[in-house]
Amino acid sequence: MTQLTRGGSPRVPLGCAMPYMLKPGISYCIVDGRCFFIDRDGDRYFTVSPRLNAFFLANRHDSRSCDDAAAVRDLEKLGLLQSTSDSMPIAPFSLRSPVRVFATGSTSWRLTAETFRAYCAAARRIKSDALRGAGALLAHARAHRRKPALIDASAIAASFGRAKRFIGDHDRCLPWSVAIGGCLLRHGHDADVVLGICPQPFTAHCWVQSGDSLVCDDLDRVAMFTPILAL
Repeated sequence: MTQLTRGGSPRVPLGCAMPYMLKPGISYCIVDGRCFFIDRDGDRYFTVSPRLNAFFLANRHDSRSCDDAAAVRDLEKLGLLQSTSDSMPIAPFSLRSPVRVFATGSTSWRLTAETFRAYCAAARRIKSDALRGAGALLAHARAHRRKPALIDASAIAASFGRAKRFIGDHDRCLPWSVAIGGCLLRHGHDADVVLGICPQPFTAHCWVQSGDSLVCDDLDRVAMFTPILAL
């Protein structure tokens, strides 16, 4: 995952001209009063200065009430905000936390071979196109879902558990999650690839949820992270 960055820019005259919204591809979460942002297309996590953080928190429910165009313009320069015709609350990303680990069942070597191929395809695409490529793979899987589901989701989860024993999963959470989520989606099951952050020290992780069930991961590990985006 990419590194956390921080930025700011000089003040300009006051007076908000119009409402604003998050730019497409930007999502955020709040941890202990601090906003953490992710730019999906720019493949980066970032924070803003304490002044801009306080301004954003104070005005995220109704941008028409802001009285500091300098802060708005600073946030625009950082690639976070853009003007809009109507004021809407800028809500942080929210997703129900998983409460159980997805059960695994018996699987086949044929399905395990499919999961190997899915992982290799995800790793290649992410290496060249990062988060945008990950999102494109999952969008393609959703568009080509097989209905009804002919392969049980527990067998898919088991095949990835077997594949991980051969390849390993250290520092590979994104390609593994995209591969798992893509396979579940293609075979007609629900899946979200969720990205989360832990602020101190800054670390990021991603995992797969199917409803309120966690797939091929550990509940205690995932509980350390605040969700910021789902692909």
